[in-house]
Amino acid sequence: MQSSFENLSSSERRLVVGVGLVIFLILNMVFIWPRFKDWGDIEGRMTQARDKISSYNRLISRSTEFKGKLIELEGIGSNVPSASQANELIRMIQEQARKSQLPTPNISPVKLSNDRSTNNVFFDQKAYRLTVTTEDANLVDFLVAIGSGESMIRVHDLDLKPKPPQNSELICNMTLVANYQKQPTED
Repeated sequence: MQSSFENLSSSERRLVVGVGLVIFLILNMVFIWPRFKDWGDIEGRMTQARDKISSYNRLISRSTEFKGKLIELEGIGSNVPSASQANELIRMIQEQARKSQLPTPNISPVKLSNDRSTNNVFFDQKAYRLTVTTEDANLVDFLVAIGSGESMIRVHDLDLKPKPPQNSELICNMTLVANYQKQPTED
């Protein structure tokens, strides 16, 4: 079987090869040559990836050091109680008031405004308003006791006024706040 290329004269063959070569060059110029600069970009990205992998491997090799540091830091700070312990806040306040010889305070829950409360995804905040009329020594004992220890309770607002007519007692309105860890949610 004879191909059609063999039926052509030598000048026609040269013309077909020349046209094929021009088409090949045009296709290379349009599709291949613009991609030569991509090779440098790919090599740069591979170098960055190798550097990142080596830095990650250095950090991974120090993981035992980090675990030891984490255990040390966890031991230094006080643990934040979980949300299940938030219900004991009122009981802790009443118990401390009794120990400080404070008259039984009026306790009511308070919702803190957003600009003054923490908007943290890891912590819940509980706040209670206390109203009590007492002598200054008992109040100071209560405030010192409530702020000490690992209870994580703090005084958010405090308003004191003397009780007329003798002004020997104080009318105290205070807001006590405590933070509690939220339980992790499973997605």
